[in-house]
Amino acid sequence: MKPDPGVSTRAAVVSALSGDLPCLRCRYNLRGLSVLGACPECGTPVRATLLSVVDPFAGELRPVRWRRTVAWGLVVWGGAALAAAILLWTTQAADALEVLLDRPLRAAWPGQAAIAAIALSGVAALVLIRPHAGISMRNSLWAMAGVAAYLPMIWYGRRLAAYGFAAGNPYLRALDVSPARAATRLVFEGCLVVALLGLRPNARLLASRSLLMREGRVDRQTMLALVAAVALGMLGDAVHWQIRSFPAGWVPVATVVGTLLIAVSSLLITVGLVGILVDAWRIREVILEPPPTLRELIERQGMGT
Repeated sequence: MKPDPGVSTRAAVVSALSGDLPCLRCRYNLRGLSVLGACPECGTPVRATLLSVVDPFAGELRPVRWRRTVAWGLVVWGGAALAAAILLWTTQAADALEVLLDRPLRAAWPGQAAIAAIALSGVAALVLIRPHAGISMRNSLWAMAGVAAYLPMIWYGRRLAAYGFAAGNPYLRALDVSPARAATRLVFEGCLVVALLGLRPNARLLASRSLLMREGRVDRQTMLALVAAVALGMLGDAVHWQIRSFPAGWVPVATVVGTLLIAVSSLLITVGLVGILVDAWRIREVILEPPPTLRELIERQGMGT
């Protein structure tokens, strides 16, 4: 028998074992069994099942005062960044189609929408400056620097639009590689690195509210991987930036290498942003409804609930 999906995890666990509690291994309903007992079907200790949904150290964590604001701010922060990446992919697709069809495809709105999404992500990132009490001044300053990096990122994003962020100057045409555009992208990407490194400490503090993270069972280092992916793109843009310094015979090769580096970087960044959004959604659940501690469970059991 499965627990009522309309009942929250906290309520289901607090009511254990007078309520439904599926066994961790075989899903047998442990209702009515002693906490010190074992599953009659597979022999898994009841305590093991309890520990799969109860956080023994949840009471040691600093409470998040503005839980909904922080929880949904994280989701918007990651979601808007992913939306910007997807919109930028449409501009790259437009570049490719422009080359294949040999006709201009002028569509400025994806680039403009991407810049708006970046701005929204920056506003949402404000929740990471001081998500709860006890944040060190150093971490808050890092987060402030990360949020501040969004301002030049937006500024240079608008400049990229002037270079053909949404149309014109396709990367797939060797003669159309613009060193000025590449230099602007380098600054844009540098701001992105500052934002990621600045916001990472407090983002990981919130992620540590997950028991799985503290046990080392979930630790993808997503933001550091994103920094590495951005650095790969910066290398490609550095090649395009210095394209005129290459011997004439090497220009086509350098252009292809730089373009490939940028393409791989863009793909990795998009995958990394998907990971950040997934993590933000999981952390949202923990912030909105932190798992009960063993003390809470025992106290409620002692009161006969």
